[in-house]
Amino acid sequence: MRTRQTAKVNGRAETRRPPKKLAGTEPNDSSPTGDREVLIAKLTELHGRSSEVVRRVMDDARILADVQRETSAVLLQLWNLPSEAPRPAPAESPSASVMSASSTAPSTQPRFLRFRELAKRVGLSRSSVWRLERAGLFPQHRRLSSNAVGWWEPEIEVWLRARPER
Repeated sequence: MRTRQTAKVNGRAETRRPPKKLAGTEPNDSSPTGDREVLIAKLTELHGRSSEVVRRVMDDARILADVQRETSAVLLQLWNLPSEAPRPAPAESPSASVMSASSTAPSTQPRFLRFRELAKRVGLSRSSVWRLERAGLFPQHRRLSSNAVGWWEPEIEVWLRARPER
C-alpha cells in the first residue's frame, strides 16, 4: 500500500502522493484495479499528446500547401512575362570593345563592325553607306584610330529591323 507523505510548501503542510508507477514495476503491487487506472491515465495522457502533435502537423501541412500554391502562382506570372532584351554590357571605351571582341571567340557582345562586315550585313556599297550617313538615314561611323572607322553593331541591327521590306 502506498503511503502519503507530508511536506511543508510555502509555510503550509501539504499531503502528496508518491508518483504512480506502471504495472509490474512494484514487486508487492497486486491490485489489478490500481494498475488498470494507472494504465488508463497513461494512455489518456499519450493520446492527448499525440492528438496535439497531429494538430500541429496538420496546421504545418496547410501552411506548406498555401506557400506552394502562392509560389506556383508567382512562377506562372513570371513565366508569362515578356522576355527582356539582353542588357548591354557596362560602358567601356570603344578600343576596349574592339580588343575584347577580337581577342575572344565569337560572342554575343556588341562590337564595332568594320566596312567589309558592314557591307555583307547591309548589302550596300561604300559610297551608298557614306551618302546615307551624310543624309542622316544611316547610323554614324565612329573613329577607332587615325586610319580606321567602325559602326556600332546594335545601331546597325536597329537600322536593319527598321528598313521597310520590299
